[in-house]
Amino acid sequence: MFNIGLFIFTLGSFLCELAQRKYNGYDLLGYRVVQNLGGTLLFSNCFAIVADKFYSYNQVGLTSGIINIAFVTGIILGPVIGGATVKSSWKWVFFFNLPFGALGTLAGSLYCHARSLLMSIPTFDYTGFISLMAALVLLFVIVVSALFPSDKVSENSSLIGMGAAMGILFIVFIIQQTFVRGGKRYNSAKAPFMNFNLFMNWVFNNTVVLGGLAGGVARTNLTFSFIFFQGPYSKDPLIAGILLIPFGLGIMIAGMSAGRLADVIGFRYLYTAGLDLASLATLIMSLVIMPKTNTWIISALLLVSGLDWGLYQSPSASVSMLSGCLIIPPYNVTMLFQMIAIVICFKVTISGMPPEAVQELFIYGGGIDAMYLPSFMHGWKIPVMAKPESDSEVASVADIEEAK
Repeated sequence: MFNIGLFIFTLGSFLCELAQRKYNGYDLLGYRVVQNLGGTLLFSNCFAIVADKFYSYNQVGLTSGIINIAFVTGIILGPVIGGATVKSSWKWVFFFNLPFGALGTLAGSLYCHARSLLMSIPTFDYTGFISLMAALVLLFVIVVSALFPSDKVSENSSLIGMGAAMGILFIVFIIQQTFVRGGKRYNSAKAPFMNFNLFMNWVFNNTVVLGGLAGGVARTNLTFSFIFFQGPYSKDPLIAGILLIPFGLGIMIAGMSAGRLADVIGFRYLYTAGLDLASLATLIMSLVIMPKTNTWIISALLLVSGLDWGLYQSPSASVSMLSGCLIIPPYNVTMLFQMIAIVICFKVTISGMPPEAVQELFIYGGGIDAMYLPSFMHGWKIPVMAKPESDSEVASVADIEEAK
């Protein structure tokens, strides 16, 4: 699945380059769906591979740190390369993926193999998958339609209908998972798409659910920092991307060392300290950063925040991989909660801006208009201050083994 995902992602990137203006972006939207389908298969399986291959060597934390370095490299280079190429052609954003995707697909097909093709694989829960995915798609459509109102989708009719359909699908999903596939009918050979018993595990809730929501807030915070640099500071996209480098650099410095240290002393204290410090740093950023704050101060705050998130991220990924079974990797649930948090944070942050300002911001770019800056700053603080904190206790390796 990892190799297939990498191939689909590369194919989707190639198709995105073929998008034409005469189709008003609808072809690009379809190609992006293909690309993100591959990305989902890619990211959701990479940590499962780590847990499967490196658990017996007690190197899950170290390997998680190395993977996070690769992710952070993208965080550092993405805005910089995007800003450098935006004046030539936006298609370079997708073209840049092609050589890496091609080499990765080739290397994966040669060196990344399952342990055995004869492993017992449970029956896939198609009903649960379809009902949950349809409900989530409707949720995203509702949010986007609310942000960008049009004549075809009005908040008084279509949105209400889609909201009702989304609620029904969620109810169907919960009933099907609880009483048809789960509960007393639970069968490991016909496992539900989402085993709700996992939510009875405090290790899982603390690391996967709260960690996923916190990670979504952090990603949104980074995105709006990029927008903020282009707005009040009137920086072009390249300079705005460069100004974000301290955040990625902090994660890179702390991530690998924290992952290796977690293999030695356990995940409990590193995870707790990392998430608490990251929460504090994010809160301080929302209180200190103003339209006229010195850029060096912002860079220092981004560096500290990156170090804190690096201290949290590698142990968090390790705990999420070890807190459940490999049949249903908890990291997939973490990604789900991250996406939900991102959607909610975007909606809350720009709720005070009129639709035309939102369209100008996200479709045409160029930062924030000065007249909308106060509402943006106010909305930015709300999800940051509401970001979930970690529990006072986090799992040690022994706790995880007992929970499994």
